[in-house]
Amino acid sequence: MPARRANPSWSQDPASFPTWVGELYFECHRGTLTSVGKVKRDNRKAEIRLREIELLAVLAMRAGAVYPQSEIDQLWRIVLLNQFHDILPGSSVSGVYDDADIDFAAFDALAGDLEVRLVAALSAESLVLNAFHRPRGGLVTGPERPGAQMIHRADGTTEWLSPVVAVAGNSVGAARPSNVAADDGLTARVDQLENTLLCVRFDKKGRITSLRDKRTGRELIPTGELANRIVAHQDMPAEFDAWNIDAHFEDKTWEVDDLIRAEVVEIGPYRAAVRFEWRYETSRIVEVVSLAAGSDRVELDVFIDWHEHKTLLKLAVPVAVATDESRAEVHFGHVRRPTHANTSWDQARFETLMHRWVDLSDGDAGLAVLNDCKYGYDARGNRLRITLLRSPVYPWPEADQGEHRFRLALMPHRGFATDGGVIVEAAEDFNMPLRWLGQVAAPSAPVDVEPPLALDGDGVAVAAIKKADDDDGLVVRLYETRGRRAEVGVSTPFASVTVVDLLEHEPVALPTIDGQLTLAFKPFEIKTLKLGA
Repeated sequence: MPARRANPSWSQDPASFPTWVGELYFECHRGTLTSVGKVKRDNRKAEIRLREIELLAVLAMRAGAVYPQSEIDQLWRIVLLNQFHDILPGSSVSGVYDDADIDFAAFDALAGDLEVRLVAALSAESLVLNAFHRPRGGLVTGPERPGAQMIHRADGTTEWLSPVVAVAGNSVGAARPSNVAADDGLTARVDQLENTLLCVRFDKKGRITSLRDKRTGRELIPTGELANRIVAHQDMPAEFDAWNIDAHFEDKTWEVDDLIRAEVVEIGPYRAAVRFEWRYETSRIVEVVSLAAGSDRVELDVFIDWHEHKTLLKLAVPVAVATDESRAEVHFGHVRRPTHANTSWDQARFETLMHRWVDLSDGDAGLAVLNDCKYGYDARGNRLRITLLRSPVYPWPEADQGEHRFRLALMPHRGFATDGGVIVEAAEDFNMPLRWLGQVAAPSAPVDVEPPLALDGDGVAVAAIKKADDDDGLVVRLYETRGRRAEVGVSTPFASVTVVDLLEHEPVALPTIDGQLTLAFKPFEIKTLKLGA
């Protein structure tokens, strides 16, 4: 047979390529969204740390330090190596995860050392980092100081929480105390948490019976149903144990409702919290459920000491809305998926992907669930379920055995999740809170470094700020978050602003007036700016 020749029009005209509209959902290997939770947590934390370190390196470079390109490249190599198939999917053998533990420990050590040197280039003060694209103030965990509140983590550790003054977006600021007043409505009982915005009620087994948004009077939990309800399922796929979840996983289920302890552990002034502890077979599940002063979200800090096999653990959140779709974040956007099972394609989506948030809304109100390291969920009707962990036995018999730590948040909101970009901003804040950088012993005065840029407008976020690959310019990646057209004002101290492609090539100059310009975005569009002198 003669050799087959490629269609010449495809190679010469990408616009003629076949087009698929919507999600390319793979009807297999759904378990890889959850298997080996520790490597997924390490990956998420490392991705966030890299974003913060690249920003710190840019600020330090602008203060006169040398940009540590080789060390940042080394950190990236560690993260990218451990995103390889089958490492990050959780479908490899035990030795691979021994190596991954070593790699991430090396990452933490190198990142910590590099961060200390970058902060020293900026200030002799105690600093707070805001790697978010908007100004933020409020509560930060850090050292014990006058007026700070001790807060409790589900794993038994404690931290100190105190308010700080607002810090500009994409910058560092002195960790000066603010005059934030305590929330007069902040109260805690074993059956109720409340602040000025939300009221949460629990039953005698630690499940949420009511979540009321006091701003609107809207009840988010359907009458007679339970949120924060943990259920175990028999998880025995027909093949590819670590890879697959089969549709029959719900054939055998068990409630995790053996509550052995409930106690109020915090009563303010900045946060109120209740600690719940459950027993399931030979495992232990601990949650610290908290409300911060003036906060619009209920946070669940979770610790699980897990010793079961072939078991899938989910946390259910029914929502009092009428909707036929969920919305879930993916990289640089979000997808909408049906919550019904009308067709075989709909039925196959019994386990799906999210990044930092998933939401059910009806246009009037909704409830988003934020996470700091989970990726699997399902949605049927008005019920969301977050997949917490699973414990396959092949190819690693001890997969997911032992300790798990993660955080979730339940966030009521008006309208749809993406109105005003509220959920994206909340997810960014939840995953990248204001972070205390420590005390630097250097004798120099603080260096005042203006942020590389500031945004004015809704629906556009900053994904990264770094030094350019080929020169000393700065590269800023932005994207539209809502799936709509948007305009955003940009302020920058740099004289030159160009749009470049993802490889930082093909620059197109943008006109600026006194460091100001306006950018127009198409739905979910990604733009990369290069800033120079």
